[in-house]
Amino acid sequence: MGKIGFAKASILCLVDNAAKLQTKEKLHKIGVCADSLCLICGEHDETHEHLFFKCHFSKECATRIKTWCGINNQSLSFSQIIEWLARRRRGSQVRRFVQAAAMEATTYCIWRVRNEAYWVHKIQNIDHTVKHIQQIVKARSLCCLPKKVSNRDKEWIESL
Repeated sequence: MGKIGFAKASILCLVDNAAKLQTKEKLHKIGVCADSLCLICGEHDETHEHLFFKCHFSKECATRIKTWCGINNQSLSFSQIIEWLARRRRGSQVRRFVQAAAMEATTYCIWRVRNEAYWVHKIQNIDHTVKHIQQIVKARSLCCLPKKVSNRDKEWIESL
């Protein structure tokens, strides 16, 4: 299992690259789309900031995943949460890894839902998306466990 620094670097790269993604706002500016409304909520312009941090869909997914994996940080910004996890010394490295993986999976799945809305004209509901994120994180965490892991951490992951 990689160190928290690897997960931190991975998600910060993902979020940084997300800022370069072709949101509807960018596509509208170059004439590819008729409007710039968010494909998920349809209420605001689909900017990077809105899609990943302000859209009700993203906020609800992030809130549920944070609660599920025990992140008690109030921030909705994924990069701030990862910074908090990296600075935090309480808790095991295994738990911090799982929590960082959960934030990474949430970011990825939000973009996946957005792409499905764009290409297939279908929007997954929040419950389905959260359950999918949980399955990804649990499966990834169990397969990547180091040989020496405390029973407490193993039981925690299995209970997720």
